[in-house]
Amino acid sequence: MAIYLASIDLKTVGRDYGVLYAYLKTIDAHQAQTSAWLIETVEPLRVLSDHLLGFLDGDDSLLLIEVAPTTAWAATHLVEQTGEWLKQRRP
Repeated sequence: MAIYLASIDLKTVGRDYGVLYAYLKTIDAHQAQTSAWLIETVEPLRVLSDHLLGFLDGDDSLLLIEVAPTTAWAATHLVEQTGEWLKQRRP
């Protein structure tokens, strides 16, 4: 399985992004920061990207990066359990 870091910047004031959040919950995405999610999936990056973009408006932005087994990472002040989530999947 691949792990992706999805940074999603939602800019449309007053828009209901409930469908996006429901989708992230459905796929068991881990919220690392207010707008950053860790997603473990078998889907290729392009498929996941197209799917996420379907929930966004034209002004919103998405940055999607694969966290490969050899990717170095460091973190501080993340949502509770994010470090453990990553350590379990990418020690």
